[in-house]
Amino acid sequence: MDELQDVQLTEIKPLLANKNGRNFQDFDCQLSCSGNGVEHDIETPHGVLHVTMRGVPKGNRPVILTYHDIGLNHKSCFNTLFNYEDMQEITQHFAVVHVDAPGQQEGAAPFLSGFQYPTMDELAEMLPFVLTELKFNSVIGIGVGAGAYILSRFALNHPSLVEGLVLIDVDPCAEGWIDWAASKLTGWTSNMVDIIMAHHFSAEELTDNQELIQTYRLHIAQDINQDNLALFCGSYQYRRDLGIERPIVGLNEHTVNTLTCPALLVVGDTSPAVEAVVECNSRLNPTKTTLLKMADCGGLPQVVQPGKLAEAFKYFVQGMGYMPSAGMTRLSRSRTTSSSSITSMESSRSRNNLNSLLEGSGGLDSGPQTMEDREKSNLSSQHQGLPQRPGSQHTFKYRYFGKGIKMGTCHTRSRSRAPVSENISVPESTAAEFQESIIVALYNYPLIDQSQLKMRIGDRLTVTSDDGDFLMVKSPTSECESYIPTCYTAKVTQRWLFTGISRVKAVELLMLPENVNGSFLIRESETNKDSHTLSVLNRGAFSTSVKHYRIYHLPNSWLFISPGLTFPSLHHLILHYSENADGLCCRLMKPCYIGGLDKVRPTPTAVRTPTINWKDISRSVIFRQKRTESGTSPVSEGLREAIYSYLQMTESELSWDS
Repeated sequence: MDELQDVQLTEIKPLLANKNGRNFQDFDCQLSCSGNGVEHDIETPHGVLHVTMRGVPKGNRPVILTYHDIGLNHKSCFNTLFNYEDMQEITQHFAVVHVDAPGQQEGAAPFLSGFQYPTMDELAEMLPFVLTELKFNSVIGIGVGAGAYILSRFALNHPSLVEGLVLIDVDPCAEGWIDWAASKLTGWTSNMVDIIMAHHFSAEELTDNQELIQTYRLHIAQDINQDNLALFCGSYQYRRDLGIERPIVGLNEHTVNTLTCPALLVVGDTSPAVEAVVECNSRLNPTKTTLLKMADCGGLPQVVQPGKLAEAFKYFVQGMGYMPSAGMTRLSRSRTTSSSSITSMESSRSRNNLNSLLEGSGGLDSGPQTMEDREKSNLSSQHQGLPQRPGSQHTFKYRYFGKGIKMGTCHTRSRSRAPVSENISVPESTAAEFQESIIVALYNYPLIDQSQLKMRIGDRLTVTSDDGDFLMVKSPTSECESYIPTCYTAKVTQRWLFTGISRVKAVELLMLPENVNGSFLIRESETNKDSHTLSVLNRGAFSTSVKHYRIYHLPNSWLFISPGLTFPSLHHLILHYSENADGLCCRLMKPCYIGGLDKVRPTPTAVRTPTINWKDISRSVIFRQKRTESGTSPVSEGLREAIYSYLQMTESELSWDS
């Protein structure tokens, strides 16, 4: 028998076989042929950065700056995305700067023995020198993994230099001791390549997508200097927590440490980084952050789903005020023939553990309690370690009860204490529309330039076209059309039932100045798909707040807030609590204000000036015992004026509601 000989396989197959996929060599060819790729080695106090610039800056526009993950360089991390047809349309409007971490570019020489590799904070502090050297004013960052962390730190330290961030598989947390121990144990049994592959891909991808896995395994093992790679991985492993936290509107939004620029968080639905991205989302300002979770995608969504990411990035840039005249992407035009789609693009972000607990189901109490009350009594005993869950999206069907019940409009006050939705005269077209649904804006748009808003939060929107993940809408208040993500809107049925809205957005809508004490809405629970939440505006003498009450569903489809009061439907529940508070913070007065649908409450007219100046009347006249012949006194006159003023204000209010 002939002796077996070892054969070394050197050929690397393309990442994708279709016309949009390109391997690393294709990317090199495009750079050399176009002549637009200019390489720079930029000296900084923490070392030398290798930078590749494509295109030229376009006036005062920001440049797109990318930063790769561990085990990759800018070519292997971003070539598939930037060579995609729709992405090339975007790069015609922006210059692109690819940053390679020190020693990670192809052909990099090994560092000298004893070289101290920069920390993650120092890597972030190297970026301002890139902008200074290349004379850029600001950037739109795209980072993956470790690169996303570096760009986030850069934006926190230099917010004026960053106009927007696309963070893919970002982890804002420091490595815990359990992760540290696991990495040590894994390091004893696995080599560097296996560790990095587990960082990028899920277990299913490692077994199911052999062609992609083999391509990147060979790239990490052969094209990246292994000693330099170990130093970069060590720096990422010992990163600090970003220290960001979600701002509270009206309390610490200007002082809390968080990203001030718009951010698009991207993760595949089977990626190893899902939990980390959700955690990051829970710490950011929900009015400036969008979470994009891609279906049929694991790690490296910019490689597996470049078309989807290019489409999302295009609308993200348009939301910042750039490329307003650009048309739809090729992918959205052919959406009906696409084999896969983005199944969730959630602006109703997953809350952190505390907010999840506030929405959690506590023990049944004797009367209605807000979720804050349940949290105080049940946190230590029942809900320790409750996992985070993103907002659920389900369809519920409800019936009308009674021919005279119209849920379109309601009285704010009535001396007969009539329920908010009983015997109200509503045009048939409007009532039919409420039975179907309307679309309401959840954000001011655009996010950056607030001086010329095309739509405002709470506005009713008219949908002119629906592409699934994006809508072409028109605001009746501004008469402007906008192409916005579907997650920027909520569907409203029955005038008060909101679908696809988070707790935070419910508070923002109810806190609009047009709402009165007792304004309310009902939304789907974020943590329990089988229950709803009643959110009520409570305008007190000293503070204004929104209270949240869990609506429980019984097996027979009846529901309740307090176990002693059950109702056959949400309609009956609203009718009851519009007559009596029964443990709520106040009676339900009217549904949450919707711009373009409700009339704006006019400023109350001034009541007549009082004719009695109590400072000029002596004490003896007020408290005298003998009656006057006319039977009048300053007290009776003052009381008569007060009653007349109250009646005049009440009549004005009732006439406005009718």
